[in-house]
Amino acid sequence: MHMAQNAFARCAEKVNTRKNLTLNRQAVGEVVSYCTMIAANDTLDFNRDKQERLCTEMNHRAEVYTVEMSAYGQPKAREKLRERTAPMLDKPFVLPAGQYPRKQREKDALAERRAAGDLVIRFFIEALDSMGYDRAQINSTVEEARKNYEQFLEWAKDGEYVAYTKLGRCVAQMTGGSTEVARVPGAGPIFSTEF
Repeated sequence: MHMAQNAFARCAEKVNTRKNLTLNRQAVGEVVSYCTMIAANDTLDFNRDKQERLCTEMNHRAEVYTVEMSAYGQPKAREKLRERTAPMLDKPFVLPAGQYPRKQREKDALAERRAAGDLVIRFFIEALDSMGYDRAQINSTVEEARKNYEQFLEWAKDGEYVAYTKLGRCVAQMTGGSTEVARVPGAGPIFSTEF
């Protein structure tokens, strides 16, 4: 009986871990998306129309990726996305880790974060390219987005609530309105130890 309970607990833990990794990926994707929007505003002096066009283009690129995933599978779709965007980058984009992972669970979470961040950045690169921006402009904006994400991680040291609130203020300042950056619901905090 005890063995069966342990086996059940292990299976439940795996399902929870998968669900948490998915929520982790979703949260990082949203935060990186906001970081890219702020970066485009700061480095390329975007107005409201350009912000809306950038959002539309990024969503379109995400849809293209989804169609390619359905047609070719995830590994091939990622490979095609990398092939399209790699020539536009001076150096590979690596999402900052924040705190260095020690346990395997933390390493898995970081890998998921980086995979999600990589996707968003590549959609961002394709969107900027389709809007007519050159390689130098794209690279400076991607670097600014990385710095924005590092700043978010720095804010998260004071708690996720603080980080999301400050990110929301930056977005509100950029859009000229009030914006609330919603936290992705999950089993616990994703970017820091408290919310």
